[in-house]
Amino acid sequence: QSQQDNSELPPSVLVSELQDYLERCGVKRSGMVTKHRLQGWKQRGNPAFDSGEFMDGCVLEEPGESYRELSLSDLIRFYQNPARVFLRERFGVSLGERDHELPGREPFGLEGYSSDDIRACIFTQLEQQQPATEAMPLLRAQGLLPHGKPGELLFAQEKAVTQSFFDSIQPLPELDNQVFSLSLDDFTLSGALGQLSERGREVYSLGRLSYWQWLDIGLHHLVLNALENTACPRQTLVFSAEEQNCLQPVADARDRLAQLLGWYWQGLQSPLAFFPKTAFNLMKQKEPDVSKAMSTWEGSGNFAGESAKPEYRLLYRHANPLETQAEAFMAIADGVFGWLFSAMK
Repeated sequence: QSQQDNSELPPSVLVSELQDYLERCGVKRSGMVTKHRLQGWKQRGNPAFDSGEFMDGCVLEEPGESYRELSLSDLIRFYQNPARVFLRERFGVSLGERDHELPGREPFGLEGYSSDDIRACIFTQLEQQQPATEAMPLLRAQGLLPHGKPGELLFAQEKAVTQSFFDSIQPLPELDNQVFSLSLDDFTLSGALGQLSERGREVYSLGRLSYWQWLDIGLHHLVLNALENTACPRQTLVFSAEEQNCLQPVADARDRLAQLLGWYWQGLQSPLAFFPKTAFNLMKQKEPDVSKAMSTWEGSGNFAGESAKPEYRLLYRHANPLETQAEAFMAIADGVFGWLFSAMK
């Protein structure tokens, strides 16, 4: 239809051929066409726009039995973004993330996540028993440091943080790994646990740990506690430049993993009511309240909310799942993150 006066315009040749084909298959043309209103604000009165969410309550048939055999990495990727996995595995849809545009100005400070890259480069030099200052030309060549004096000052700042962290974890222990295969209900979870020492599983991070990393740490910790035969203590020591934590042993680790696999299976048949960033901030509260985590989902003028991700915009076009599925969201958030904060010391 015309954008100027709403008059009818012929569709493209491809659309016309598709309509003709569908008619030959027995589909009425009136049932395949939806006419939208000219003004966007009138969409509220159009049932086509208010029909609900992407699945509209539908549940797909169970996926193939091969999906019951998965690696720990597969399970971690699922919980880091269940919506993306659902769309990719069941519909072949890969929306991807927005491309990062090249900066239109010369950086005078560290851009997002650059500090981790700088610290990693300095840490590598220290590990190799080389002077930390030798990292500066490498960082310059990669464009990770601003030019001139600002770059020198920032490098000195990050060097001090990294050197302090490096000194605090000395001596570095010898780390081992253990291959595993767990049978949990109708599922088989396999993989390898790395970074094992005589003190437990040890994790090192040069920056602030996000919900993304805690998902990885937490699921590895559950597997460590679910193994029947392991010489490694069932605790996880987490060292970062910001803080140090210890995850205590979890007695019901096998049951928790079985529950997570059950939700994984559910999330392959319909969108799972789990949104990791919002769930993480929800369970950090002493008394979790979904309304207090709403800003993480919706965002504000200063940052985009988790709901801005393309997969969520597609699946929840006309509803806020934190409101429509609050009970399910709370239960899954507690199952994924609740125990982790309880075990953290």
